[in-house]
Amino acid sequence: DAVNLYVRRVAGGERIRLTDDAAFKDDPSFSPDGDRIAFARRRPAPARPEICVIPTLGGRAIPVITDGRTPVWSPDGNHLAFIQVRRGEPEALAVAAADGSEMRILLKADAVNPFFNRLVWSPDGSLVAFSRSGGGVAQEIWLMPSAGGQPRRLWQDPPGVVSADPVFTPDGRGIVH
Repeated sequence: DAVNLYVRRVAGGERIRLTDDAAFKDDPSFSPDGDRIAFARRRPAPARPEICVIPTLGGRAIPVITDGRTPVWSPDGNHLAFIQVRRGEPEALAVAAADGSEMRILLKADAVNPFFNRLVWSPDGSLVAFSRSGGGVAQEIWLMPSAGGQPRRLWQDPPGVVSADPVFTPDGRGIVH
């Protein structure tokens, strides 16, 4: 079944249907200025996942990144961080310009942590926090400089504790998860 995107003003009014096709859409992310929405789209098999950008109040969805999911906008609205998922390759944490150009891999998954999950930019755009996993529900929060560099695990959870879905505090000094 298709999943489509809709928007509605928080103050009320009718919802606006943004997409109308057979593809599955996931992980919508508003640009900081509110004018665009980035989202992941998977067409019926055997197509590859892609990241698209669509105007918030309707228009054509433009594919900007192939083999990507979970897009999030940089605070300045000029870049997208996302998870690259290419068949036969490890997942990767990547960044590209909002039009899909200048794509850079920040970190490739490894045998210990083959999966990336939710990502978020720091308010100043210098860091990307993300969940990493070895599989199952167990996840940990990691930090990565958005310009590239060494990843850093923030802490190691005790058995039975799961840290996921990081969100920076507005001042960028803390992470809620």
